[in-house]
Amino acid sequence: MDLPVNDQTPINDEMDPVDVKAVTPLNNPELLACGTMVTTDLGRARRFHEEYYGLECVRHRPDGILVRDRGRQPDGHRNGNQYWVWEVIEKDKIEFPQTRDHHWGVDVATKEDVERAFQIASENQDRWGFKIVQRVVAAPRGDYVFKIRDVDDNWWEIQWAPERIERYNALGGFGPDGERQVDDSVALSAENPALRAYFMSHGTIPCGGNGVAARRFYAEFLGIGQAQKAPHIGAFGVDAKRHWYVACLAKGNRINPQPADNRWVYAVSTSDEVDQFYRTAVEYQDKYRIQEIQPPVEEDGARFARVRDLDGSWLEFQYRDAPVGRWYDREFERGDVV
Repeated sequence: MDLPVNDQTPINDEMDPVDVKAVTPLNNPELLACGTMVTTDLGRARRFHEEYYGLECVRHRPDGILVRDRGRQPDGHRNGNQYWVWEVIEKDKIEFPQTRDHHWGVDVATKEDVERAFQIASENQDRWGFKIVQRVVAAPRGDYVFKIRDVDDNWWEIQWAPERIERYNALGGFGPDGERQVDDSVALSAENPALRAYFMSHGTIPCGGNGVAARRFYAEFLGIGQAQKAPHIGAFGVDAKRHWYVACLAKGNRINPQPADNRWVYAVSTSDEVDQFYRTAVEYQDKYRIQEIQPPVEEDGARFARVRDLDGSWLEFQYRDAPVGRWYDREFERGDVV
């Protein structure tokens, strides 16, 4: 289907590059808590996440699952620390197919792990509903990666990023569960998944022009700007101990807008911060080219407000009456609702 396109004129030339370290942001989220996506077959999506990625899933509502990794990070959820999840919701059809500019990433420990993951994905495309398995490439920054497009037009990236893995290993590396030897004689299953040593690392969104306006929005308004030369946007600033982030990719001035079904959820510590997020969005809408603002609502035990940014991406500030970063523990402990 033909997608509507934001035919924006370049808006970055009129803005000076932002000095992230000097910014006093209007909002200060605690962490990136969740990224959301849709599927037409929840059972198929769960099998993919469990059998291929080796991720932990729970059916927290009849039409949705939450997904997290197995806590192999030295500061992962099994040690009582913060973490983030993917939420996958079932829909009758995919109204807004995703592009590679909106992909989800998993990091693995070695180049050989990438090659093995590519081989298994290529040999099992029908099993998990992969439309495309792209070849492995060496990225200019030294990463070793390939991408998958699934039947729901969600894109996935499996990568070895040597600089990040080096920092990761310096903090303690993968836990014992990630060091298990691969046994290719055993059939793939949730108990014997394709991937072993890995962690959920990132997702991506596009931004217009050269990324200056987007970086100003994220640094000054949202409060998560990354102090890097590239338009990279992380949930924890320059804190290298956290391994999940949003990468903002400069893509010119023609960008496919997103529905609210595909959004980023940021955690805040108080309900008042949701109100502040909404008030500042209304006050600074013109300055930061915010396309749409949804006022605070309460739903499923959460209070949240959302905005659609200058590049058509949806962002949510959410509060729950639970420790920030541990919201989803109760859902995984409760188990499947159906």
